[in-house]
Amino acid sequence: MNKFQTKLALAGNISAVAIACALPISTTATDILFALAVLFNLAAGNLKEKFNFIVQNRIAVLFLAFFALFVIGMFYGNTPSKDAWFMLGKYDKLLLGILLFPLFAEEKWRKLALQVFFYTMLAILSLSCLKAAYYAYLGLPLADAILFKKHIAYSIFMAFFFYLLLLKTFAEKRPQRWLWIAILVLTFINIFFINDGRTGYFIFACLTAIFFLQKTNWSWKGWLMAIASVIFLLGLAAGASHTFQSRLNEVSSDVKSYQNKNEDTSFGARMAFVKNTIPIIKQHIIFGGGTGSFQPEYANLKPRPASFTRNPHNEYLHVMAQFGIIGLLLLLFIFYSQLRLSRYLPNQLGWIAQAVIITVMIGSLVNSLLLDSAEGHFYVYFIALTFAALPQECWWKKRYFI
Repeated sequence: MNKFQTKLALAGNISAVAIACALPISTTATDILFALAVLFNLAAGNLKEKFNFIVQNRIAVLFLAFFALFVIGMFYGNTPSKDAWFMLGKYDKLLLGILLFPLFAEEKWRKLALQVFFYTMLAILSLSCLKAAYYAYLGLPLADAILFKKHIAYSIFMAFFFYLLLLKTFAEKRPQRWLWIAILVLTFINIFFINDGRTGYFIFACLTAIFFLQKTNWSWKGWLMAIASVIFLLGLAAGASHTFQSRLNEVSSDVKSYQNKNEDTSFGARMAFVKNTIPIIKQHIIFGGGTGSFQPEYANLKPRPASFTRNPHNEYLHVMAQFGIIGLLLLLFIFYSQLRLSRYLPNQLGWIAQAVIITVMIGSLVNSLLLDSAEGHFYVYFIALTFAALPQECWWKKRYFI
């Protein structure tokens, strides 16, 4: 490369690293940096080399296949073109994410991006706790002390940060370890005493368990440690946190209300979305209704649903409504492939990749996380970052795909 191309390549890498800072802070900045990273990377040249890097990475190819499903879905069904194009734009992060893979080919950029995300979350944690202390002094609700994102995205980011803190704490030597233990405690307080995102509570429990299983190579001791730690931490939160207690009580109250035919609650609405999505899926169970078909089909349901929604708050159902069993199987195959191939990643990258995948798999049961901007970009970004380290091979020459 000439000097100008070298500068463009550097700008692409810097933009890709900067995304790690933007993810938990600004959707607009994330969108801009995703686009800049890709544009700089393409403008820097060496396109054949970068193309080969992408096509030799099975995870990148699967992302491309999933995005291709949205393109193909534009050509069948009765979805208005504006709805189809809108939905295609919501999932364009998959295509941009594919083009991020070459930017993280070098270990130094992967490490730098992880550090930037880690310390950005540390700064957000500090500011949130200071804001909570001020709100407590004024007698204001602590749930309003979260920063930048709404409670669902914030809780997911903070639960993932807690997992990264566990990795950091156990990797440090004793003098420094106490500092990170203190920050772990502060993060736990932030998740359960300040934040009220129930999705984050569940992901916190899953990632805490996964950490101990990973550390013990999924041994029976790891299972005991995982179960004991989750029971202890959730029990501590249930006994000491009014925020956590109230959210648990809301779940119990919502379930009882739904049993009494009341869907005007958070739980009731989600159950209604699931119930109303089933007939849509049944109408075209093999190939679905096409890209963006869910919203108009939901609006035309008979009898008309009590409340309207743009998505069923479940990524699996959302994909199945648009692409049928074909789409659901492809999505599940992507998750399976990522979990299986994560064992070939170096150092702790495989563990981090597993934590990201499990976060999205679990969260997608109650939210359309790949559709959502913050969570979807988070997933695509960290998959590109971690799986860029996957050993290169001509997998298509093998007898089996996986």
